[in-house]
Amino acid sequence: MPTTCAVLLAGGLGTRLRPLTYAVPKPLAPVANRPLISYSLRMLRRGGVEEAILASGHMADRLREALAGEREDGLLVRCVDEPELLDTAGGVKNALPWADASFIAMNGDQIMDVDVRALLDSHERNRADLTIVVRRVDDVSAFGLVRCDEELRIEAFLEKRPDDPTGRNLVNSGLYVFSPSVLDAIPAGRPYSNERELFPGLVEAGARVFAFPMLSEAYWADVGTPVKYLDANRRILGGALPWADPPSDPERTSDIAPGAHVAPTAQIGPGVAVGAGAEVGEGAAVANSLLWPGAIVEAGCRLASAIVGPGCRVPAGTVISCEGAAIVANAVTETPDA
Repeated sequence: MPTTCAVLLAGGLGTRLRPLTYAVPKPLAPVANRPLISYSLRMLRRGGVEEAILASGHMADRLREALAGEREDGLLVRCVDEPELLDTAGGVKNALPWADASFIAMNGDQIMDVDVRALLDSHERNRADLTIVVRRVDDVSAFGLVRCDEELRIEAFLEKRPDDPTGRNLVNSGLYVFSPSVLDAIPAGRPYSNERELFPGLVEAGARVFAFPMLSEAYWADVGTPVKYLDANRRILGGALPWADPPSDPERTSDIAPGAHVAPTAQIGPGVAVGAGAEVGEGAAVANSLLWPGAIVEAGCRLASAIVGPGCRVPAGTVISCEGAAIVANAVTETPDA
């Protein structure tokens, strides 16, 4: 095993993004014309990680075909199948049963900007068994609080509190550093949760569990719902990740992939990604939207806050506009709850 390794949990069904995730596994959903998981891979590679192991389950063959075995700029990516859903800690154990050095583990359905080298240095400096990247939020009621002492050693995990008496408002970000000994605390072959079982158990047992705070200005997104998915696409196109590829049309914060066709009289942007092979017809106007590869928006359409699935056709003159995110898939428009 390379000195620096990462396990990415990429085996979920992506139910909240259906019907889009009937077409591709969630880690391959395009964000600003790059697969969702590519942002995590690039962040890890920038931090010196040498191997990324994807704990895959749903549509694992598609994921393996797209990513497995690819070496790019020094990062080897491979997939390990999860025979059944094993939850977060169980998925890590299945993907990496043993380790001879500390390694990173993270959720595969998020986009974030963390200095991985600084994170690993902090873990080593603290002689930590586990380091949890935390972030500050304004409203803690929807999250589990992480309570730390003055040296950022974690003392407790507090579920769904209306406020934080300490004023720190720190919550779990979904990115961790595990020391090899932590794997021994995860039972093999059955579902086991990081958040509900492993982490509280380690703290109760007296393990050295530390927090690593994200910078206040650093970007973080859980791409779990259509609204959050569309917002991530818009934010990335707008430069939320300084190290990500700039959009092809920075002034309109939009990106048109090679092989896409946009009619000369069509209006694109702001905040639009047009996938490879997609088409936008004459006189159409598309804003704050995401067109998957092969999507077709016919002449005269007006789209705002829309996600058009792969190969789907929006008939001429259609108007779609909503405050959340409308999904167009299989010629049917659906507006799921956020």
